[in-house]
Amino acid sequence: MILKTREQLNLEYHPHRVTILWRDSDKRRREPIRDADGLKQSLEEAGYLHVDIVHSSNSTLWSCIDCQLDIFRNTWLFIASHGAGIMNLQFMAANTSVVEIASADRPEEPIYSNLEQRARLLGQHFYHYYWHDEKEKTELNATAFVEELVEFSPPIAQPRSYHQVPQKVF
Repeated sequence: MILKTREQLNLEYHPHRVTILWRDSDKRRREPIRDADGLKQSLEEAGYLHVDIVHSSNSTLWSCIDCQLDIFRNTWLFIASHGAGIMNLQFMAANTSVVEIASADRPEEPIYSNLEQRARLLGQHFYHYYWHDEKEKTELNATAFVEELVEFSPPIAQPRSYHQVPQKVF
């Protein structure tokens, strides 16, 4: 089943896969990741080797729990804007990283720390990236985001070369 779903989603296993959850924006929410391809390109230019974009409109993915689990089990760095899609971090391995992109005007409420607490219990690294939303400029600066990711993340979330890739641990 898993191999079939990987074929349907056009994904390959790689121990240092970066997954970007791209939500098709609607008028109800401000989506910072408007140019997922640009973010992917910036990540690849910084040395992240295997970057996949998963679209929220992918009906194959959202109707198949095995597909979702496979993505999270095999993701080493997960990047998404604030939302329910991050809940699947519980299926990621220890020593993996999650970056939640949230609007800087988001109120600091205890409910928002539940994902961070869950990640900590699972031995994962959880980061908040606060995006400054301005009325005329509502797009995440991919280059600045990747520069900060590389600068401030621990070695586990740093870009890897092909020579540093460990064997599959699952």
